[in-house]
Amino acid sequence: MSLRFRLVFACIGLLATALLCFAADSPTQKYAGPQVCAGCHKNIAATQSTTAMARTWQGQQTSMLPPDFSATKADNQQGTTYQLRRQRDRFEYSTQLPDGNSLTAPIEDVMGGKRHGISFLSRLNKLGDFNLDRAALIEGRYAYSSSLHSLVVSPGFALEKPRTFEDAIGNVLSQNFEQKCLQCHGKPNTLGAGQEGGVRCESCHGPALNHLAGVGKGMPRQGVVNPARLSADEQLELCGQCHTGFTYQSDPLPDDLLVSNQVNALERTECFLQSGKQLTCTNCHDPHQDSPRLAEATTNTCLSCHSTSIKQHASICPVNHSANCIGCHMPSIQKGSFHMTDHWIRVHPEQGIKAQENSDPTLRSQITPKTEFLRLIVTADRAAAERAQQELQRGIPFARVAHDFSADPTAPGGGFLGAMELSAMDEKLKTAAASLRDGQTSNIVNLGDRYVILNRLSRDFKWEADQAFQQATDLKAHGSLKDAIAKDQQALDIYPYFLRAMIFMATALGEAGDAQHAAEILRFAAQSFPKDSVVQFNLGLVLTNQPADQIAAFERALELDPDMIPCYESLGAALYAAGRKQDAIDTFRKGLLIDPLSAKLNYNLGLALTNEGDAKEGERRIALAKRADSSLNRH
Repeated sequence: MSLRFRLVFACIGLLATALLCFAADSPTQKYAGPQVCAGCHKNIAATQSTTAMARTWQGQQTSMLPPDFSATKADNQQGTTYQLRRQRDRFEYSTQLPDGNSLTAPIEDVMGGKRHGISFLSRLNKLGDFNLDRAALIEGRYAYSSSLHSLVVSPGFALEKPRTFEDAIGNVLSQNFEQKCLQCHGKPNTLGAGQEGGVRCESCHGPALNHLAGVGKGMPRQGVVNPARLSADEQLELCGQCHTGFTYQSDPLPDDLLVSNQVNALERTECFLQSGKQLTCTNCHDPHQDSPRLAEATTNTCLSCHSTSIKQHASICPVNHSANCIGCHMPSIQKGSFHMTDHWIRVHPEQGIKAQENSDPTLRSQITPKTEFLRLIVTADRAAAERAQQELQRGIPFARVAHDFSADPTAPGGGFLGAMELSAMDEKLKTAAASLRDGQTSNIVNLGDRYVILNRLSRDFKWEADQAFQQATDLKAHGSLKDAIAKDQQALDIYPYFLRAMIFMATALGEAGDAQHAAEILRFAAQSFPKDSVVQFNLGLVLTNQPADQIAAFERALELDPDMIPCYESLGAALYAAGRKQDAIDTFRKGLLIDPLSAKLNYNLGLALTNEGDAKEGERRIALAKRADSSLNRH
């Protein structure tokens, strides 16, 4: 019998086994399970099963902690205390506030691994004697650090001590968040994780039963995802099932993308854009093993473009031409007690490394850029273009000159075009843009019926804008509202579409009494970032004298982000004030299905129900709210 037919019969046998597993596992999914995959792919399955991804699910009885494990942590001497201890076959998590409020709950699931640490999830259906609107899965405020061998505040939690019992208990996972969280960490019998759990073969390659059936028919490529046959975008989409974080951000900064958001960060790098979107995760990572050669593989990927041995090379690092790329350009960033690798590959100005790139022109990029971040000024006559050019030479920020002189629709946004593909531009503009280095401004380009000045933004423009923005927030925190507005304007001069700077400006102007200007800025931001829920929410907050528009803005925010708890609070209050009392009650209840521990939603619902004649339920809701936030006892 030939080898081919022996393999076919072996796979037919595996198919029968898989069908039995499938029948016992799930009537709706066509997953075979990792053991079945290992029947044919022995070596690769053996190495993959030892990876951090395969072991990211710990269940209830993690082997990472001893049977007698017990640890206690306090936010400070007079603050909240936390205890995690092993009780026979499972863990128990306790929280106690200084005011005597306490909670003890069994741990339902343990997730994570040796690379960073493990997190603990508990499920609550009651708070004291009060039933919640749904049984909520809660991520504990403290995780266990593998490197520090102690409890540490989990990434995403504020380091300041919690103000309320609701905050101290942990982070309530919405039902959407919970589903993605458990699936990405490989809860047993979900997405091919099998009975052991973790990220396994079918988590990336898809359900394998159709593949096994295809093998039996002599069609081995049927019914399986092979990343090697996917485009770069498709490969990133595959990894992005989990590695794109849990919240949508319209205008992220590098530090926003440090936790489980590597794909979004990579897609924003110059490496990805200038390679024609060809850079993928697997250029550096082998998902089948935790490679000890990761640093070497990453350096080789960098040198495939940034090397003097290549005639048409990308820019050469003036600090080190041939090694140690990661430490400078993909450093490990501290997030609380955890180290995260920055996948927004870039020069880090904050490192303060001095490099005289201009002194050696051979180090400059020899490739024509495919994409550039550009601004422009467009005028109908040359005289106007020359006046704009004179203003630029005087040192007036490009964004302000564009706002005052440009006849282009981009003028209100400082002439900002964003990332432009040069191949899609007018030939003269393409030539002018291709000759610009970072931060340079072109001469006047004559297009016959109009005159254009181009500016290529600095490669660090978002970082530079963020530095000014951070200074603005500090000034506002110290009560210097006027100076904060001026500093935030500097951030917007650098990056006119800086979303959080626009929101900050609107908020500051609102506090200064200029609600009309604040609303104009937020409407512009909402038009520029139509998928952003935060800007819609903030727009609603400033429209206090326009109840219909305010309600519409809050409703749009919830369409974009159905898990935004503050928006349920504000929308419910706006509806109640507009006389739509039952709609307000329904809104509070919808919010409590997202976060049943929300003190504000329970309190507002309690007041509304009491006012509408349901005193018994109203009193229960208010009592539950005060249990979650004792400061409400003063109301």
